[in-house]
Amino acid sequence: MPAQLRQWHLLSLRALDARLHGESYRAVAEVLLGFRGDKEDFETDPRKNKARRLVAHGIRMMRGGYRLLLHYPVKPIPRSKGD
Repeated sequence: MPAQLRQWHLLSLRALDARLHGESYRAVAEVLLGFRGDKEDFETDPRKNKARRLVAHGIRMMRGGYRLLLHYPVKPIPRSKGD
C-alpha cells in the first residue's frame, strides 16, 4: 500500500475516534492537520472540508470498508471434482 494511502487511512480512523469522543471538526483539523486560526479562518480553510472527508471515510471504514484493506472479497478456493 502506498505511504500516502496508508496515512489517509490512519488519519481517517484518528479523526473518527476524535469525533466519536465529542471533538469538533475544528479540533480534528488543529490536531491532525495543523490548522491554526480562529473560527472565521476555519470557515474558509480547506482543512475544514478535509477534516469532514477524513471523518466520513473513517465512518465508511467502521461500517465494513476496512475489509478493502484485506482485499475482500476473497475468491473461494476451487474444489476438485471429487469433493
